[in-house]
Amino acid sequence: MKSKLAYITLLGLPIVILITAVLVRKNIPPENLEQIEAPSSNPVYLDLKEAWLTNKFEPLFASSDLSGRVKDLNIRFIDCEELKTESSSLREAVCSVLHSLTSEQFDTYSNARVAGKSHTMNPKAIASQQGMLQTFYNTNPSGDLEDIHKVYWETITDNGTNASFWQSICWEQSWVDCLKTNKFDLFASLGNFRSFAMRQFPNCGVVGYSSSFKYTPTPEEVFEQEKQIVAAQAYILVKTSEEKAYPLIFQFYWAPSVKAWLPDSLAVAYVGSRKRDPVF
Repeated sequence: MKSKLAYITLLGLPIVILITAVLVRKNIPPENLEQIEAPSSNPVYLDLKEAWLTNKFEPLFASSDLSGRVKDLNIRFIDCEELKTESSSLREAVCSVLHSLTSEQFDTYSNARVAGKSHTMNPKAIASQQGMLQTFYNTNPSGDLEDIHKVYWETITDNGTNASFWQSICWEQSWVDCLKTNKFDLFASLGNFRSFAMRQFPNCGVVGYSSSFKYTPTPEEVFEQEKQIVAAQAYILVKTSEEKAYPLIFQFYWAPSVKAWLPDSLAVAYVGSRKRDPVF
């Protein structure tokens, strides 16, 4: 009897382990959505929340002067020479991403991100988006990568009705750091960029996104050609319709062959729970 029970246990144990692993994996966010939660009881964490909310905010898209305001956005050049063409292109890139963040139609969102740039959809990012739709929304879109991405955008933004979630911006606490490096760490993986964001905003929750679009030339191609890469991180303090302020860090890289700044990653630092995630 004992040997029979032991035999049944040996047969059943692997099945139990397999089922447990599947259930755990199903509830883990896809790998292109990397995040770390900050403890809400942490006093530094709460102080940051109060500090962000006491800043002066202006409506994000209440006027047509967004481009003009972005043109005045402070750019700090760190170990990197300032070139007028690069500065102008960088501000245009930041403005383009901000427009895409609050688009009410998919075509407007897509055009803001890709206008004038050689691009394709990023297969890894789209696969992760499909995984999120399957895991959290019980949706399994089919078609090409753009079709899947459109379903993802429509789902996450509730067909554009969430565009007003990002309502106002604090220009005084928004800036851009531009730097040149012969290390590829910041572009090697989304995890590296998320870790970088965590160092900028310690004790906060951080979530990271890789770009839904893959531009030509890629960061890898630029680095291989130039043996270095010029990076820019735009720090944008945005307030939401829930009266929460989120610092957003957009990462760009300079592509000399096309003379353009191309968006690569996004990190969001936050306090408290998140109700909306940006489509990047």
